Amino acid sequence: MGYRFLSVFFAGFISIILQIALLRKLLSYFSGNELTIGIIISIWLFGTGFGSYAGRNMRAFGPSFIISGVVVSVVVTGFYVMRLFYPVGEEISLFSIIIITSFLVLPVSIIAGAQFPMAISHAGNPEMVFALESIGAFTGGLVFTFLLTETLDTITIILTAGILSIIAGSLIIKRILTMAFMILPLILIFLRDDLMEIEWKGLGFTGSFESRFGEITLLERSGEYSLYSSGRYIFSYPDPQSEELRSIIPLILHKNPEDILVIGGPPAFLKWYLSFPVRSVTYLEHDRVMLRVSTGILKGDDRRILQDKRLRIVVDDERRYVRGLRKRSYDLIVLNLPLPHNANMNRFYTEEFFYLLRDILRDDGMVVISIGISRGYMSRALKMTNGSIFRTLTKVFAHIIPSSDEYGFIIASMKELSLEVTLLKERLSMYRLKTRFINDAFVDDIFNPFRMEIVRKSLSEIDIVNSDMRPVSYLYNLAIWFETGGLSSDLLLSLRKGMVISFIILIFLIFSFTMRRKVESFLIFTTGYSGMSLSISVILLYQSMFGYLYEMIGLLTALYMSGLAIGSYGGRYINNPGKYIIITEVFLFFLPLLLTIVLVKELSFYIVIISVGVAGGLQFVMASSFLIKRDIKDAPARLYSLDLLGSVIGGITTAVVVVPVTGIHHAFILFSMVKLISLCLMVSRLKG
Repeated sequence: MGYRFLSVFFAGFISIILQIALLRKLLSYFSGNELTIGIIISIWLFGTGFGSYAGRNMRAFGPSFIISGVVVSVVVTGFYVMRLFYPVGEEISLFSIIIITSFLVLPVSIIAGAQFPMAISHAGNPEMVFALESIGAFTGGLVFTFLLTETLDTITIILTAGILSIIAGSLIIKRILTMAFMILPLILIFLRDDLMEIEWKGLGFTGSFESRFGEITLLERSGEYSLYSSGRYIFSYPDPQSEELRSIIPLILHKNPEDILVIGGPPAFLKWYLSFPVRSVTYLEHDRVMLRVSTGILKGDDRRILQDKRLRIVVDDERRYVRGLRKRSYDLIVLNLPLPHNANMNRFYTEEFFYLLRDILRDDGMVVISIGISRGYMSRALKMTNGSIFRTLTKVFAHIIPSSDEYGFIIASMKELSLEVTLLKERLSMYRLKTRFINDAFVDDIFNPFRMEIVRKSLSEIDIVNSDMRPVSYLYNLAIWFETGGLSSDLLLSLRKGMVISFIILIFLIFSFTMRRKVESFLIFTTGYSGMSLSISVILLYQSMFGYLYEMIGLLTALYMSGLAIGSYGGRYINNPGKYIIITEVFLFFLPLLLTIVLVKELSFYIVIISVGVAGGLQFVMASSFLIKRDIKDAPARLYSLDLLGSVIGGITTAVVVVPVTGIHHAFILFSMVKLISLCLMVSRLKG
């Protein structure tokens, strides 16, 4: 009997590793767009629900492990096949994201779902099966986060899980010959680099590196290197024109920059900063792996400059580093990061971060930011992004000046800025730099007054302030989905948070009226909706504040699963389910309202995630008990379906509509209102 329970533990262990690994790979596949997390998790839940239903009369627990290992190999092959239709760097529409995710996730999740009822038939103890599978999932999440991510790339983790699954299945059915199926994932591991060449279509794939912030890819063709993070282009080296433009122009804007803070960007920029008579240059990079890869490709003077005593390289989270400075330390801060296309980058363009930068600037200091450039036509999505950065800066700094549209600079300072082109050209001449591209004509073009005013007027039309609670990156990605789907993003901008919140609450009110005789069912549906919506929102906020969701998604998932297990197990010992259902409803009503106060430290996110899981698990067991006492024998199956349906709807609507349009803070309020409806209905039911 012992080995049967061990096999159940192993089913949970492998299932969660596959779920997290697929989530990470797809997150990278979709250019780090965190909104896809809701879609991926919802499709996974749909698959497990379908599999659980389909597997209730099956007796193939052992063979399911082997089938899973084979299917994993097919899914990994599918990742590379999909690249033939969706090349790296191409924006993918919302419809295509759903299709790709369904194709790659459903085969694995259906098998994982079918294993649960088959495990009950195999081990014969439903409570023990649920507990062991949950413990296995929790353990798998910890192993993935703290062991596997540091040693293996995501594809290798998926294939290794497939190998372990085939071994486990062969041992369960006691047929060693079936281990021959391991040849499939082993071949794919052996051909890993060749398959990466196919994925990058002969662009000169050199290596792939796992970072806590995403998958970094290095390409090389004819001596020119290009770096990508999660499939999105970061920079090339050597790129002398960009190196001169992004370094020299910020330096001549300030009359006498002595201490400079450079946030991100290629290390090759440092050569130009240190060619000026500065006292210190601090180069701040939050990704240790990115720093190692980007400095490793430097040549000649670009590499030797790293030994300059005036240079200080700091590997730390930018927000943590800046917050830790106790005095006004810098004359010039240069932000050389990619545009806020995802929350990982967005956190460096928010109102909160700009206030931190302002506090470490000296009296005549300035911040120079690079935004998206346009040559004539600016798409609505790009205008939305650039405009929100401009609008956010105006809230923090007293004086803001943009450059011409083709160059993408915004200069911000608390003191009045006077960009006299003659003076800038004098400074450029005074330093006697041996430049190839930057000259007086360039300076004239960058700071052409007529074109600068056109840019200012255009950016001023956008009235969106970028913040941790309402990241513009989510609105940007939604606009991209609209445009790639053939819809005007003007429709998106016409949506107001009040409209979205009112519409969803109205739907739930109508739904509550139609289900007033099935209160427990409505309650579990709203718990599935609110629980998943709340979890997705907390995960998105975690990324906005800390930036390394790619690394910690395994731990967050494991904590949620452990919360469900604790709640489900504890609910079995409650004798008065009606009373405790009300208590958990009150908890789920107040929790979202308190999150903006509670979610400050990283530990608080972990506590909230596990608490949501505990409340959901408790409610499920107590509602099932409530219905069973009324002789409704299929209560657990019915409630499980409703919980799953609510979770799927919650995950997709939260990621695709609620958070991008209303922001995270108002999303929390919405989820609280949904639980208020079910709470009132449940109180009315008990009193009646």
